[in-house]
Amino acid sequence: METKYIAIFFIIMLTFNRLRLARLSATFKEKKKGEISKRWTYFLLFILYVAIIFGSILENCLLVETLNIVISSVGLIAYVIGLVGRNKAIKTLGKYWSTHIEVRDGQHIVQEGLYKYVRHPGYLSLIIETLSIPLMLNAYYSFLGVIFTCIPAVLIRAKFEDMEMEKKIGKKFSAYKMKTGAFIPKKLLVLKIPTLKKKHPPKTS
Repeated sequence: METKYIAIFFIIMLTFNRLRLARLSATFKEKKKGEISKRWTYFLLFILYVAIIFGSILENCLLVETLNIVISSVGLIAYVIGLVGRNKAIKTLGKYWSTHIEVRDGQHIVQEGLYKYVRHPGYLSLIIETLSIPLMLNAYYSFLGVIFTCIPAVLIRAKFEDMEMEKKIGKKFSAYKMKTGAFIPKKLLVLKIPTLKKKHPPKTS
């Protein structure tokens, strides 16, 4: 692909990530330290994220001759949606947000904003974001790489986080977990199937 498209891609990535860093900086000022568990999950996700970016660029340079603008546009829209979702999740969590699985003393269950509908809007946004990167560059092998590496890693991390929250917060989190889906609102998962009333035979005297 032409160098100018790679340059545009980098400008988009740098611009939106700069906005994210500004949000993170504001959040860290209010942050209180808590107990961190499964620290390795952060480094795993970071390595996979970087690998997807550079893998997509490399694949694009070596294999993509013509950029499909429609697919790239879909990828760009998804990328923006992912970034907006993550920023909203970070803003909603405020001082409770962390790059690690971290539960602080006196932490309560955040159920406002996107957390009213799903337990892990930040991770859902991360999945959307990582899927969008290879789409922007028409890097379909890298797209498969996201499906088989990044997404399982995010799901594992979310599972560990649920376990830690349930361990530290207890029944309140269990109740929240019962009524709220991890990545998809439970209302969308429940199919309302009409029940047929049984017809009883008429009584005979």
